[in-house]
Amino acid sequence: MNLNFLSKICAVSALVAGTAVSALAADFFKSDLADPKLPADKLYPQGQLFPFSGYSPSSVYGFKKLGFTAAGPTYGKGKDKLALNAQKEGISNIWQLAAVYDGVTLDSKDKLAKAAKASGKNGIDWQKMDACVQKAVKDAIRTGNNNIGWWALAVEEVRWWNKNELKYLEVAYNAVKKADPEKRPMFVYMPGHYGSEGMRKYMPYMDMLAQGYYPNFGDRAGYRYWCENVQRTIKGFPGRFMVAVTEMYRDPKEEADYELIPAFVRHDVWMAIIHGFKGVIVFSFAPRRNFDSHGEFFFAYSEVAGELNRAENGLGKVVLFGQDKKDIQLKVVEGPETVSIKRKQKPAGEVEFTYPTIKWRDMIHNSGRYCFAASSSKEPVKAVLSGLPKQPVTVINAANGKVLGKTADGTFKLDFGSYGVQLLKFVAE
Repeated sequence: MNLNFLSKICAVSALVAGTAVSALAADFFKSDLADPKLPADKLYPQGQLFPFSGYSPSSVYGFKKLGFTAAGPTYGKGKDKLALNAQKEGISNIWQLAAVYDGVTLDSKDKLAKAAKASGKNGIDWQKMDACVQKAVKDAIRTGNNNIGWWALAVEEVRWWNKNELKYLEVAYNAVKKADPEKRPMFVYMPGHYGSEGMRKYMPYMDMLAQGYYPNFGDRAGYRYWCENVQRTIKGFPGRFMVAVTEMYRDPKEEADYELIPAFVRHDVWMAIIHGFKGVIVFSFAPRRNFDSHGEFFFAYSEVAGELNRAENGLGKVVLFGQDKKDIQLKVVEGPETVSIKRKQKPAGEVEFTYPTIKWRDMIHNSGRYCFAASSSKEPVKAVLSGLPKQPVTVINAANGKVLGKTADGTFKLDFGSYGVQLLKFVAE
């Protein structure tokens, strides 16, 4: 065969192969997502701001610059003051809504029980209750100067087996929708021990599921179980979304763990986001006795809030409006490959749940291609990321814009420290 002819065939084959690879790279980075047609200055889901708030802050000065987009809820008589101060700061308020029924302010389950007992054998007049909740909504809008992003029902930790509590949630939800011209979303706080089967009974009467989980009481591997429990709860309820109520009121168990506070906070927030949560409310920003690490926790939360909501290159819009992909894989090559937690289950008794050490989320957005990954291991791990195009790709720390390196064969090595998080952006060469 003519060698010159053979060389031409090889050249054409190489050209075709190169074009195919380039096409694959183009597909990897291609985004046809429409920009959200929502106000830029309002909280999700009515706006484009990633919701990041905290219960009971003593001050909101500087919150917006730090990356927080809301303040509250708060308890007691300071709700109107917090709403107005938040407005001055340029952020929203989450209002703790408490109706007044026959002179009883319904700000707890005990108060609701008191109102029911006072109603006698006929029980609560639910039509009257509807009017009371509507009045509370209108009063809040007026006294808070309409600076309300979300409603939080003050009768927290509703029990579905208590007919008055579940009925109150239903009546309050419908009353809020009737009384609020802007139809702002409403939730009621759920404690961390509630299972998905029970919480599903509440979902028709909430716009989001905001459940707390506080790892300093237990094992951080339990965070994985909790995230999946929340996912199971909202499944089949279109339009409902998940909000993480994270911990800030208890010092680490061990003295040596104080230096891990930034890692704890970053893991907890980003692990929830990787599971699809679309908001964070920290419990709580209130200063309290016997909580020496308040400042360390607050600083750590402000760092993560900045990653999501900084004025330029914040990742909040990516996680709210990006599209999930399934191209990227992560494999642990050094360190524990799994984490586990034991939980009591009925009727089986104690059951062990095991999860891959690293959980990640592969996303595309109009601003680029991303991977967010978090390790639930206290022990550092090394991993290899794969699934990138074969051509060189620049890997950037999406949190600060620093270049981490370039790929050569569609893979990239990553190190995760204790409860480490990697926020990556990929740029085609």
